[in-house]
Amino acid sequence: MYIGMGIGTAIALFVVLCVIGRRAHKRYIRYIEWAFRQAGNFTPDEVYVSAFRGNSIAVDRERRVFCIAKATKIGVPPEIVTLPASRILQCELLEDEETVQHSRRMATAGGAVLGGMLGGPFGMLAGAHVGGAGAIRSKTEVSSIEVKVLVSGQPEPSYSVAFYKGGPVARGGGYYKLYRPSADRWFDLLRVAALEHH
Repeated sequence: MYIGMGIGTAIALFVVLCVIGRRAHKRYIRYIEWAFRQAGNFTPDEVYVSAFRGNSIAVDRERRVFCIAKATKIGVPPEIVTLPASRILQCELLEDEETVQHSRRMATAGGAVLGGMLGGPFGMLAGAHVGGAGAIRSKTEVSSIEVKVLVSGQPEPSYSVAFYKGGPVARGGGYYKLYRPSADRWFDLLRVAALEHH
């Protein structure tokens, strides 16, 4: 009986902690979105808030500007770095810190169906994902997925946004399919911005 009560209590505690964690993350998302809106002359159309308390990213499609919210300690306002598309030199999609795709490959017209998301040439190319570019890895598991952008005229030469960071997950498995599409999306947006201005 006491063992059963102990197990039941542990399960209840786990559920409570999960609920608290979800609520805390939702508050964190709202906080980062608010921080982006405070950036001067910037209206975020699309925002990605890292679930791993890393850097977050947003884009103002009309102004062709990206913003990075640099990760800070909880309770400390994030530093917002503004990245005009003209300052983007290159971007990379990495898994376990190894390049999977990079922005130097030109887009193919076959992916332009997603272009309406941004509008104009910028939007058309954003849907043209570069399938197979860069180093194709044979590992069956990955522990991190991130996008790295190289820039000019900024306090730092590059910024990274983590889309997954944790224990190994199967390539093609549930967690991988959950996080990789977001990384692909932001890689495409940054890649197109770099191609459009260089």
